[in-house]
Amino acid sequence: MLNQTCKPKSLGFIKALALIILLIVAVMGAFIGFTLLSFSNPTVWTAGSFLALFLIGYFVLKPLFCSYEYSFDGDVLSIEQKSGSRCIKQIKIDKGSVEKIEASACGKRLYPYGQKACTVFANGKKYSLALNENMLAYLKCTRKTDAFIESNFDSMLIDLQKLIAIPSVKAEPKDNMPFGEPCAKALEETLKLCERFGMRTKNVDNYCGWAEIGEGEKLIGILCHLDVVPASDGWSTDPFTAVITDEEIFGRGAIDDKGPCVAAIYSVAAVKESLGEIPCRIRLIFGCDEESGWACMDKYVESEESPDLAFTPDGEYPVIITEKGMGFFEINTNLEEGEYQLYVQGGMRPNMVPDKATATVIGDVEKFADKLDSLFLDERNVAYTINGNVLELTSLGVSAHGSTPEEGVNAFFQLFKVLDALDLKDSQGKFVKDVMSIFVDSTDGKGANLKLYDDISGPLTLNLGMCFIGKNPLYPEMNDDDCKIVIDIRYPVTYSFADISALLQSALPHSWDFEVEHSQPPHHVDADSPLVSTLMDVYREYTNRDDQPLAIGGGTYARAFPGKAVAFGVQFLDRPHMAHQSNESIFIEDLRISAKMFAAAIERLAKLQ
Repeated sequence: MLNQTCKPKSLGFIKALALIILLIVAVMGAFIGFTLLSFSNPTVWTAGSFLALFLIGYFVLKPLFCSYEYSFDGDVLSIEQKSGSRCIKQIKIDKGSVEKIEASACGKRLYPYGQKACTVFANGKKYSLALNENMLAYLKCTRKTDAFIESNFDSMLIDLQKLIAIPSVKAEPKDNMPFGEPCAKALEETLKLCERFGMRTKNVDNYCGWAEIGEGEKLIGILCHLDVVPASDGWSTDPFTAVITDEEIFGRGAIDDKGPCVAAIYSVAAVKESLGEIPCRIRLIFGCDEESGWACMDKYVESEESPDLAFTPDGEYPVIITEKGMGFFEINTNLEEGEYQLYVQGGMRPNMVPDKATATVIGDVEKFADKLDSLFLDERNVAYTINGNVLELTSLGVSAHGSTPEEGVNAFFQLFKVLDALDLKDSQGKFVKDVMSIFVDSTDGKGANLKLYDDISGPLTLNLGMCFIGKNPLYPEMNDDDCKIVIDIRYPVTYSFADISALLQSALPHSWDFEVEHSQPPHHVDADSPLVSTLMDVYREYTNRDDQPLAIGGGTYARAFPGKAVAFGVQFLDRPHMAHQSNESIFIEDLRISAKMFAAAIERLAKLQ
């Protein structure tokens, strides 16, 4: 039940004195007026006028100095006008009868002096009420959880800004900080936010953490991650300063996954206030290594209680029930000395389409000038400079998530096309041609013998995420002729990881060795399961859309709990995919409706038998 006590504000000495003087003048004016008119009995008329003024003043002024109790019992708003503890008047308004609500005050006054009121139109009548944000939001909304989100949405945005400001990119480990200080700081601040809402919390050695409400054996999980991918070039604003416009919030993590994480926290707080007595436990689980090796979730599964049902707001709507298998492969080879020395650098993570790549060629490079001019480098978005015997090439692309490489523009593709046109010969030239035939323009895996498909999850995707030749800051142990390629493969659920590894090996030159940097098996939950059915019902109710459950190439925390977890939001199908991209953002209204849907889903899942 929602309650509000609305009391009159103090008049203050000057206003009170002015009111007394006004009443005295009114009485004296009436007395003089009746006397001058020489009524037969001016005393009687004066007394009558005074009584009339008193009664008018009483009925006009008394409501100003009464207090008002507003309360919701179910969907009925009850208003009690009180003088002290005595109830003078009671009015009830059913939510279903409310026609509209306006900001201005008119109609029957049911609020005290000094309060800001609105007008509620119901049953053909007008009522002026001084409802607080929470009460007003619930009167407008169909659910108490919706009202909570509406009335606390500004605070939600402020908390999201604070979290985006922490650059929680995986860094070198420190004491009790396995993923570096920024990730540990993000977890600390998130758990503090949860404690502010009265949740029980636990920090699991800064690998992960959780916050919980409710009691009982049944455990519902909401899985979020606090780490983010690095911020590449191309940002219009500081990626770690959240910028809020009329429609969007910009910042690294806005949609992946800090925005959804904060929305989930507020949705659990909404359920806590709405249900009062919660029939099970609801646990928010926060990881700090989702974008890299998943050591956070490995730690959680190893040491903490697994949920009976769970969802992660780290994917697409309506519900993702199928996730392709995943493999990050590190390929190594060595380039023997040739006519030219070649260096290449590009990419920050295998699961990001690189938006910038560079190459340096040392040797007799002046003879390449005419050929470079003929390659229309501007159209290719490749720039070059020649300084003596050094050729520098810079290729620009468009970043995207590694699970959907076709949605980006891989900076390596044009770079290697230019290098191939130069025909460097020897081991450098052969390496370029091998990369061209295996990886360039082959996001479907065709060049690596991996053009695979199934009806459940769709086609395989391959992302050439990183390539380095020679010494570089990311891999300082490499020598001048060492070469490293890191790729991200998402494969259909009907294939095994052994199938993928064997096919990849058959496509690589014999001099190339590869090792598995990270892998995860495919994940699938039946579309008619109670978990999926509940989430689909909530999605359809809030969006009036009839989209069907999805299969994706992305990997979410749902994989950590086979058969028990799915991804639910926050990416709407008709919105551009901004995860892992420059100028990452989320639409404010998407965040608002997502928080409401999360709360509604949690409430329904909690009541499932």
